[in-house]
Amino acid sequence: MAGKQTPGGGGSDQFAALMMKVKALSNGDDDGLKTLIGEMLDASLTPARRDMFVAEAKKATGFPANTIKGLIGAAEAGRRECERNSPDAQEAARRAKEWEQEAARREREAERERLWRSCSAIATSRTLLDDMVSIVQRLGVVGEGSTIRGMYLTMTSRLLKDAISLLRRGAAAGGKNYPILVILRIIPPESVISISSSSPMALIYYGDDEDALKHKIIVIAEAAAIAAKANGDENPMTIMLRTLLSEGRIDRMIALPQSDGSPRTVHVHRLGPVCLILTSARDNVEAEMLTRLVTSDADESDEQTRQILSKILSGKHEQVGVDEIGQWLDFQRWLEIDMPEGGYAVTIPFEAALLAAWLELLKGDPTALQLRIRRDATALKAAIEASAVLHRAQRQTDENGRIVAELADYKNAFDAFNIGMATLYDLKPAGAVVAALAAVVEMAAAQDIDGEIREGASYKISAPELQRRLGYASHAAAQARLYKLEDLGALERDEAMRGHGRGSPIHYKIKKLSLDGVQGNVFPPVSEVKKALDTAETAETA
Repeated sequence: MAGKQTPGGGGSDQFAALMMKVKALSNGDDDGLKTLIGEMLDASLTPARRDMFVAEAKKATGFPANTIKGLIGAAEAGRRECERNSPDAQEAARRAKEWEQEAARREREAERERLWRSCSAIATSRTLLDDMVSIVQRLGVVGEGSTIRGMYLTMTSRLLKDAISLLRRGAAAGGKNYPILVILRIIPPESVISISSSSPMALIYYGDDEDALKHKIIVIAEAAAIAAKANGDENPMTIMLRTLLSEGRIDRMIALPQSDGSPRTVHVHRLGPVCLILTSARDNVEAEMLTRLVTSDADESDEQTRQILSKILSGKHEQVGVDEIGQWLDFQRWLEIDMPEGGYAVTIPFEAALLAAWLELLKGDPTALQLRIRRDATALKAAIEASAVLHRAQRQTDENGRIVAELADYKNAFDAFNIGMATLYDLKPAGAVVAALAAVVEMAAAQDIDGEIREGASYKISAPELQRRLGYASHAAAQARLYKLEDLGALERDEAMRGHGRGSPIHYKIKKLSLDGVQGNVFPPVSEVKKALDTAETAETA
């Protein structure tokens, strides 16, 4: 009579026969054991009977139980691999992959349609950037139109192959961080990495894979987080950020100890591009990093302070609904979902005209020809491209699928960055420097009996007094304004009145009562680019 069958455990007679074969194995007979392991797997034994098999095999062959279990595991893995490689299994896997891809495609298409329904009015608006400035100001930012444009273009440039990075400068309590925080409300949070403090190597290990940083915005709210150490050594985070901005990737080789031999070298890397936004109330951004950043200065004028005070105390606060903010978030997500691998590609058909106008500008004002212009030209190009990406629903594409930028995109880039860069090049004084000179003139006039500035006279000007008058939180900020006024030729130290010892008062001669005549452009005005473009087109048709 046939033996009783145990579900999933093989028949009793079959198991008994298998165990008899195991008992008959010779000591060290690994080939025989492997053959019987195959029979054991065919019998589909219960866990308890498998343990009995292992115990009996250990007695017969003298192999440790772990060795026998390892042979069983290897045999099972081999069978699974064979099953996976069988024609039927491969066909099933291919079909499953196609179904997954099709499901993902349909889900992506549905999400794209949802995003477009949400943001189409924004994407097709002829006043898109003005609309963006409007919502940011309704969310609380006072004025600072060019700053808002520049920051939004900078954040959007994360979608390009080469992103822009920006330094926002301003005195403590001057509002340098606030516009950034407000604009981030209309940027998808999953695209933003905010850093207030960090361990030196955190960036290289961020996320789970090499693309964890790719097309992200990195916001560092105070440059002190990446400033040099007290002993003067560079912060490793600064070195990594600088390399990431310049080369589009960071790499680190580490040696991992191994229990069974020499250490193993592992290559860890993270890919860009990334967009870095950095703020600072001090001149603590090292020179090499500074050349990789465009700049935006906080408006520290008295008029701006009055307008902010009026906004706070007016009792009139415009409400911005969650749905409206959601539409701007969906607009950025719509741009992201259609982004090609590696970022958007943009062609600028008026590049030759831009170059001609720029060279003409540099002829008239050689002081604008500074070494860092080599990098700033790339940033300007990226700003034009970022504007074209924002307006992609309104732009043509060429035969290669690239978005075709228009002169309006150059205007957006110029309006956003020319003023900030002109202050960096000392072609135009920052509002904070203008305000500082006005305060210095008041301080000097107060020392004269007639309340007027006398030509050739020297006046005691102290940084602490200037700090008090301007309402700065730090002495260093006031001192930096005095240094800048010296650089611009508005003040001249009177060495004849120089005191002795640390802390002696400094006397200045007032060389300029205002900085109205200090004006200049880093980038050529839009009218000059258009003129060069018209000239080139006329020459072509002649």
